[in-house]
Amino acid sequence: MAKLKLDFSGLDKMIEDMHKMGANVKEVAESALKKSRDYINSNLESAMTPHNRSGETMKSLKDAPVEWSGTVAKIPVGFDIKNGGMASIFLMYGTKVFGTPRVKKDTKLYSAIYGKKTKEKIKEIMSEEFRKVLKNG
Repeated sequence: MAKLKLDFSGLDKMIEDMHKMGANVKEVAESALKKSRDYINSNLESAMTPHNRSGETMKSLKDAPVEWSGTVAKIPVGFDIKNGGMASIFLMYGTKVFGTPRVKKDTKLYSAIYGKKTKEKIKEIMSEEFRKVLKNG
């Protein structure tokens, strides 16, 4: 399972401006993280379709709340390895038996959570959530 955190260019300035406006930064941060998680989970569901035999791995998709540690917000995303998501690891990275590939790695599944396009989209989603508040003042 991966964790998302707020991280995009201009974040510090946006937070500063929101504080000046009296906006609830914590609320916006949670919204940005939840929308990002939902985007990733949607991608993972699509990528898992060819592998979905028992449904156990799909059930393990995280829908956890935002975790706060001081001023740092994080949210777990992806499959819960301890609760049925272990197969996702074998699917993403593939398996070998005596050096011979047994299960071919699924790059679409891997990219749905760790890919460059996914990371760029997450930054866009997060940035947009903050911009909406600043724009609406």
